[in-house]
Amino acid sequence: IPLAAEMTDDDIDRAIRMHEGDSLPGFPSPDTFEYLALPHLQRIAIPAVECVHNVASALDVLSQRMANAVFRRFPKLAEVSLEMTANIIQEQKEKTRIVVEQQVSCAVGYLFTNDLSYLTEHGSMEGMYEDKEKPP
Repeated sequence: IPLAAEMTDDDIDRAIRMHEGDSLPGFPSPDTFEYLALPHLQRIAIPAVECVHNVASALDVLSQRMANAVFRRFPKLAEVSLEMTANIIQEQKEKTRIVVEQQVSCAVGYLFTNDLSYLTEHGSMEGMYEDKEKPP
């Protein structure tokens, strides 16, 4: 579904007027685009995490098939192998879920600003580098 399919021309015009500022006439500000796109970006959070779960489930099924085929003559070894594999898949699924959620959050929570004081207080990495330079 195209992004603009759920918006009327009035919605777009209202967003442009609401976020008018120092921009040139005919060139909407980045805030206008963000205002229009944000509701759609927020909808990808749940499907992104579901995708991680689906991949982990597929890996579980695949590992069971492989263990049964490879260790057909040694069922106890197959059980141990499957248990280890399931633990690894679960650990990696959780790590991946966290990364995916952070990436979605990053895309949804992006804030464009040229406010120097905000960038200095909130966007500066100086504090991180200063902590590394101090001896323990």
